[in-house]
Amino acid sequence: EFILSDDCLKLTWISPNKPANIAFCSLSDVKKMLLGQKTPNFSQYKNPTLENYSFSLLYKDRTLDIVCKDEKE
Repeated sequence: EFILSDDCLKLTWISPNKPANIAFCSLSDVKKMLLGQKTPNFSQYKNPTLENYSFSLLYKDRTLDIVCKDEKE
């Protein structure tokens, strides 16, 4: 689940890797959006059937790799 702040400046999501299970990034930190599965994380867990439903946000020195379950999502 992703939540965009009311002022559209911050994206928050559930992350099992964080102590409080909450992660976020300021949209002003997003440098680029890549469509498809082109990041190193995706290369480890590539799923060609979901290529068209995948994208990554590059922010600071990290990536947020997202796979949607279908075109609507």
